[in-house]
Amino acid sequence: MKGKAIGKYAAIVLMGIGLLYLAFKDMDPAKMWEDMIHANLWLIGFSILLGYLAIVLRSYRWRIVLRSMGHEVPLGAALHSVALAYLVNLAIPRGGEIARCTAIQRAAGVPMDKALGTVIMERMIDLLMSLVLVVITVFLALREFKGLFALTKGVSPEAAATAESSGFPWVGIGLAALVLGGLLLLLALYKGVIRHPLADRMRHFMIGIGHGLRSIRSLDNSWAFWGHSIGIWGCYFLMVYICFFSMEATSIVTIPQALFVMMSATFSYILPVPGGIGAYHYLVSSALLVIGVPLDAGLAFATVVHSAQTLMMILAGVSGFAGLAFIRRKHG
Repeated sequence: MKGKAIGKYAAIVLMGIGLLYLAFKDMDPAKMWEDMIHANLWLIGFSILLGYLAIVLRSYRWRIVLRSMGHEVPLGAALHSVALAYLVNLAIPRGGEIARCTAIQRAAGVPMDKALGTVIMERMIDLLMSLVLVVITVFLALREFKGLFALTKGVSPEAAATAESSGFPWVGIGLAALVLGGLLLLLALYKGVIRHPLADRMRHFMIGIGHGLRSIRSLDNSWAFWGHSIGIWGCYFLMVYICFFSMEATSIVTIPQALFVMMSATFSYILPVPGGIGAYHYLVSSALLVIGVPLDAGLAFATVVHSAQTLMMILAGVSGFAGLAFIRRKHG
């Protein structure tokens, strides 16, 4: 079993290395380095602060859920536990959630099963909000998605990005049909029309999401919960959007295009690659290439932003680890 775990981890590390190779194989190192050293570090630093603010808001939101379950958790314990989870996720994808629950159990006495249940509910909400953003982004940045599809087919992304939107809107109709088909499939799964072991698991998962959403009504402050949720995703957007103005080549990006790049960045963290390394660089630089940003500048942007976010997670995680150690020592 241990050998399987090591093999699985080695496979995802190799996946990250492969994506790094795909991202950097055609770039000009000198041009990329020039773009990086001219980046506005004040804006990058502000982006790091916004990333940490998202961790703080996530901690406040978690406290609301835990308090509604009868566990009054100090802000420090919640904040340090969430920060530690980000650090663990850099090395072990999805491992941060277990570390977070273990930490809050030791720091505030919250039972492991209850803590894990709250984390699952939070993930359901984050999934819902990300899906809403994806739908909004598709309709606001349809042209960019067309360019991304062209890139996957080997068509010049620059040509696709500057192509006129004349002719029959096949891509728009295809995306609308895809969304409609997806909704019908989800409805069929939820109603149990499709009979298959995998379909049954999907249905139970959807029912769990429904239960999680309904449980929000029982929170002692559901408005604050949703307010913090919006604030978290607002920070996620701003921490990327501000960085566009740190480099001249990316300062032309519009808000819909920024959402398009942000969704690409979000997808990179969904892949089971430690810290999104490789996946982030490949997807973000590809999205920027579609918009019209040169590959070297796009990779410079992706490298600077990913490095800044990774630094933020490391610093937050280390301070969280130290803070949890102090809490345990203080309470014996």
